[in-house]
Amino acid sequence: MGQREIAPELQALYDKGAQVYSYSRLSTIHDCPYNAYLTYIEKRPQCANVYSSLGTVCHDTLEGIIEGKNTEADIWPAIKSELETLDMLGVEFPKSRDGSDSIRDRWVSNMRCMARDYISPKGKFEVEKLLILKVRENRYLQGYADLIRVLPDGRVQVLDIKTSSQFQDKDLLHYGRQLVAYTMALEQAGFTTCVPMWIMLKYCKVSYETGKGRYAKQVEKVMDRCKVGYTLRSDVRSKMKAAGYEPDQIEEVTQAFYESNDFNDLPADIRSQFKMTTYVRPYPVTDELRQECLDYINKTADKFEEMQRTDTWPAREIKEKDGSPNFFCTNLCGHRKTCEPLRDCINKRPFYAAKDPSTIEMSELF
Repeated sequence: MGQREIAPELQALYDKGAQVYSYSRLSTIHDCPYNAYLTYIEKRPQCANVYSSLGTVCHDTLEGIIEGKNTEADIWPAIKSELETLDMLGVEFPKSRDGSDSIRDRWVSNMRCMARDYISPKGKFEVEKLLILKVRENRYLQGYADLIRVLPDGRVQVLDIKTSSQFQDKDLLHYGRQLVAYTMALEQAGFTTCVPMWIMLKYCKVSYETGKGRYAKQVEKVMDRCKVGYTLRSDVRSKMKAAGYEPDQIEEVTQAFYESNDFNDLPADIRSQFKMTTYVRPYPVTDELRQECLDYINKTADKFEEMQRTDTWPAREIKEKDGSPNFFCTNLCGHRKTCEPLRDCINKRPFYAAKDPSTIEMSELF
């Protein structure tokens, strides 16, 4: 995604001296004030992040399908090309606890299955729409929504494409604020909104029926795309047995399904009993969440402006309980190769004690 030109609506706000924040800026301030200083005050260049780089490619390709610029067949080649570029640049996924590439392998497996099975949503959409929320006099929040769905009855809905892992319930408030803010911006603009949603690309929802007669019930399961075969193999086995398939054929088919995670490896009569869709997670917006979001924006913006006046930019807590640098600092932060507090934390680890800390380059660590 290239550098955007400044929209006339934003330029008008800048010209009148308004304070305009993006949601990403607020998140940076909240997560690590020193990161905010390096990014927005010192304007230090940032290094690539494997998750954001791949997420951008997925966003651009899927939005291109909506706009008619791409097709579903373009998804995996685009992801594969970006993976190769990141490998060439040495931008890696984090290693698992045992030092293996299992995190990368699982992400790639999920997204390969997504690319194979993805069906673009149908309907009327606006892509990368600029939204501006007036928070209070002379303070605004601006952002670009991935997708705005326009329903037949005229209501609009914010849809946010995610390539990340599923959100835990304890983190919903944090991740949901962006959906709340964008929904409020649409409401300020005079639109009637409905429940915003995340499109969780790594996951699918599979619907099917279990039991017979009065014991029959409809089941919906959300799962990693790369674990469809593993999760549903016993259900497939039961349905094939009920349909009269021979034991050897049942085992052969379920094994192929387990390995491929592809419903096309099932017989047509069995395949038709399962419906798979991309997992879309709703986030209902309440009046309480609206107020909480406004309070968060104002509190974080106040903090940023106070730090500008006092020139105090503390780094977040870098160490985990075991003394090692945390995941955000070593994998997600765009300044992880030049952050002085992170360098100090790493240099104090016993692993590097044999070296003169002043000779350790950040490039040796990432």
